[in-house]
Amino acid sequence: MGVGTSAAQQLPVTFRYVAETPVYSVTLPGTFNGWNNGSANAMTFVDSLGQWIKTQTLAVGAHVEYKYFVRTSSSQVGSWITDPNNPINNPADNFNSVITVT
Repeated sequence: MGVGTSAAQQLPVTFRYVAETPVYSVTLPGTFNGWNNGSANAMTFVDSLGQWIKTQTLAVGAHVEYKYFVRTSSSQVGSWITDPNNPINNPADNFNSVITVT
């Protein structure tokens, strides 16, 4: 870093998805990863919680849009799901879920 510059403060943000029916996999695509729904953004199922979880490091002040990409089988076909636990979404852009990191 040069004089007078500083890295933006980063915070871990944990995303949680609770499936109503059994699913094969869940990924976390969003503006922070170019909407990539590949395995690099896979969420982990935690049996003891009954939830799919992924922690993503994001910059403080970042305005983030995301969805869950849910597959019910090993095929690449899946559904884009708005976060049912986040009431804030962007109706102008496919009802993407929205957070601002604070």
